[in-house]
Amino acid sequence: MPEIIKIKDMEANFDHYMDRCEDGETFFIEHEDGRLVAMVPAKEFEDAKEAIDDFHYQNNHDDGC
Repeated sequence: MPEIIKIKDMEANFDHYMDRCEDGETFFIEHEDGRLVAMVPAKEFEDAKEAIDDFHYQNNHDDGC
């Protein structure tokens, strides 16, 4: 599971967490209201985006199957 960091820590140490993310680490950033936002390396985002796009392409049609 990714490390959870508070939004205030992220803001105070932005370069530190950005460098770690660019090196391949994923984080959950916890906002003051408890919401979590994922911070993922660009490569993982692109891989996930491609998988989602493929899923929609393969399953979002009306060809009578």
